[in-house]
Amino acid sequence: MAELFVIPHGRRYLLYAPLARAAALVNEAAVAELRTGLADRETAAAPWLEPLRTSRMLEGGPAPPTYPASYGFAPHEVTIFPTSDCNLRCVYCYADAGRLRRRMPWPVARAAVDQVVSNARRVGAPVCIIGFHGGGEPSLHWDLVRRATDYARDLTARNGLEHRIHMASNGLLSRRQRDYISANFSSINVSVDGPRDIHDRQRPTKGGRGSFDAIMETLTDLDERKFSYGVRSTITARSVDRMPEMVDFFADTLKLTYLHFEPLFYCGRCVTTKWQAPDERAFARAFGHAMARAKARGASVFYSGARLDTLVSKFCAAAGDGFSVTPEGDVTSCFEVCDSRDPRAGTYHYGRFDPSRRSFTFDAAKLARLRELRVDNFAFCRDCFCKWHCAGDCLAKVLPAGDPVRHRGSKRCGMNRQITKLQLAQLIETGAQEKSHGQASD
Repeated sequence: MAELFVIPHGRRYLLYAPLARAAALVNEAAVAELRTGLADRETAAAPWLEPLRTSRMLEGGPAPPTYPASYGFAPHEVTIFPTSDCNLRCVYCYADAGRLRRRMPWPVARAAVDQVVSNARRVGAPVCIIGFHGGGEPSLHWDLVRRATDYARDLTARNGLEHRIHMASNGLLSRRQRDYISANFSSINVSVDGPRDIHDRQRPTKGGRGSFDAIMETLTDLDERKFSYGVRSTITARSVDRMPEMVDFFADTLKLTYLHFEPLFYCGRCVTTKWQAPDERAFARAFGHAMARAKARGASVFYSGARLDTLVSKFCAAAGDGFSVTPEGDVTSCFEVCDSRDPRAGTYHYGRFDPSRRSFTFDAAKLARLRELRVDNFAFCRDCFCKWHCAGDCLAKVLPAGDPVRHRGSKRCGMNRQITKLQLAQLIETGAQEKSHGQASD
């Protein structure tokens, strides 16, 4: 039998086989029969079971997603952290950006591009991906961003490869920078926390002023250029109930059909500002309302812990194949662990730039341990119906020490389950409506 979960849903139950991609809504009597009678021929022949067989829910599903046995470390994607400096002082910043003003030297950035181009040629990958991110605002080290982009474009062309360039930014970009980005980048992702009052309260400039107007100028300009960008909003205890309103705001103001909402996680600057994460039930409830509002507006919303359309054994590249380079030349598998003084660096930092060789050295033993940080190794997640979607969730949040045995979840687990259950119920409802419409039209 496929892995099958029984999930209470009001007065009924959701039956869910994630690996078989099958779900059904049934009553309590059906669950009782299913639990006790599948071995009984009479019950096993019950007509109501036939749709479950047709959907493969009761059959052996496909194998769980996992690393191939022949997996080798050869990333053809790199995320460069140009600087730890920042022109904002967001109240919740995980990296406490701007406290330090470190800047990446050019030889480090060049070696990072060289590494992914060399790997792409070796494994036969047609595309190299260069990203700019980090514990600061990448555009504040603009000379390096531009030089690395130009170098990547030229080097990939000489090697018969394609390239894609992207950046995560706070949106405080000059017209000159926007001109360059629109001509050379594939996309950017901009952090905007909602209407003016929410955004300016949560994302002030380092001088304490609001940043809303400057960021909206950037996004309006990108709309006019028809350039691809995304918006990410951090949801706090103060803003959680306004998520549906935020959907309307973005839909009315920008040419957006996709919004990314993430709950604040208490770390970094939150320790001094005391800003709080939203209650898990409040976030799930408001996200559900935002989903409905977005659907009515022809848009969609996304939260990284509830990915019903994805089957994975690892939440992100932090589990062994993330190649990100800090301003100091440290290699980290996790975006959020970007400082060598972070206690988690012992787990997630696995390499370093070697100036004498002008290349990176990697710790193979650490990489091997990182690859073990998969949901199939987390006892805590064994009986959770979300496990092949959230894959144990963000490692930096639930597993700071890098020991699978110590995985005990977080507040996000409740959010993940509630939202995934809502997505399942909506999927079943949509399927039933489509079937009903199809029968009516026959």
